[in-house]
Amino acid sequence: MTIVIVGAGKTGFQISKMLAEAGHNVVVIDSREETLTELSENLDVMTVHGNGASGKVLKDAGLVNSDLFIAVTDSDEVNMVACMTAKHLSAKKTVARIRNPEYHGLSENGLSLTQLGIDVIISPEEAVAYEAFKFLRTPAATEVRYFADGKVQMLGFKVQENSPIAGMTVKDANITSCTIGAILRSGEVLVPHGGTHILAGDNIFIIGKTGAPTEIGWLVGTKDHTVRSVAILGGGRTGLLLAHYLEQNRRHIPIVKVIEHDEDTCHYLARELHHALVIRGDGAKPDIFHDNTIQSVDAFVALTGEDQTNLLAGYMAKHAGVKSVVVKLKREDYMPIASQMGIDATVIPRMIFSGTILRLIHNVNVVSLTLLGKGDLEVMEISLPHTAKICNKPLQNLGFPKGAIVGSVIRGDTIIIPRGNTVLLPGDRIVVFAMPSVVPHLEDCIK
Repeated sequence: MTIVIVGAGKTGFQISKMLAEAGHNVVVIDSREETLTELSENLDVMTVHGNGASGKVLKDAGLVNSDLFIAVTDSDEVNMVACMTAKHLSAKKTVARIRNPEYHGLSENGLSLTQLGIDVIISPEEAVAYEAFKFLRTPAATEVRYFADGKVQMLGFKVQENSPIAGMTVKDANITSCTIGAILRSGEVLVPHGGTHILAGDNIFIIGKTGAPTEIGWLVGTKDHTVRSVAILGGGRTGLLLAHYLEQNRRHIPIVKVIEHDEDTCHYLARELHHALVIRGDGAKPDIFHDNTIQSVDAFVALTGEDQTNLLAGYMAKHAGVKSVVVKLKREDYMPIASQMGIDATVIPRMIFSGTILRLIHNVNVVSLTLLGKGDLEVMEISLPHTAKICNKPLQNLGFPKGAIVGSVIRGDTIIIPRGNTVLLPGDRIVVFAMPSVVPHLEDCIK
């Protein structure tokens, strides 16, 4: 597959690396020659110096009829024009990163995405805000994902020392209402089997009918609690979006406080938000956490643009007695540090973006895709066609590759927890946990 990426910044670099390692033919276009030099020295990709929104640049580089075109420059307008140009040059699928929420309503004002030549829009701020909101609704979890239009729920839990299942094998744990689909241990993701031991300190990922995984929390030793008040550090687009989500759900979380150091931004937030308390303050300074205004909240979410600030603020909030702390991180290699600092959950925009891109390049009908750990495991919701090889056979006879497991089967409105004798049918949706290295073999089994 030939994939063109416009924009060689951090996001462009991450996506290029992921796709090149998967064996795709990747071409990166950027107007900054020094950025392209760094990229070509580190990755096995082709680079083109020029304007990615220019039809001439795309034609000269021989990029007509590309399989996937991804525009991730810092300019929404450039990304939109680049996708329009690429679609005009017969690109099969286009993706644009668009941050400005004013552009998300284009279809409501007479212009459809089809007319703009854009197949998929990704808004990092909106995605991060929604991820943080899901954590606040399920505060005992370290990971929250939904599949099958919300019918299936995957939750991550950290196994505590006092957990009844710490030291047991997956088989002995005998969890019948859900499936343990993955275990994150010391930075590595494992796809478990019946004999895999569950250890204290593991992060385990459990999937089942929505509501069922929540009930497993007591097994891992977590103390569930309800979030009724939240403090948000950072009043930028992401912080404002999260505050809007919370204001729309005041019945569940009625108290929202937004901390922002810039005075003009504080005034803007006060105008935009109807119920939230806006506080001018510096989240990197300990003083703010000595104030009962912050100590009294149930949850703290750090959404500034700096990883160091978010980590430091999250650490201070945790030690000030806040029960649930969520931080946004640009770099996934900070995840272990966040865990060691006692931070409950992390949200990484690039991982969300990468999951969307992976969904588009698979050779089977992937409805949704999420990445776990540092991208070491894919969780895919796959719709089975009538021609699927794995249909009408028991799971135990399918010869699934080692490193892949079916976590859930959705058949109409029925959610099935799969066992060895479960028979998949055409039209089923399955949620599969798979290591990236076995995905091609998995696709061969399904097609």
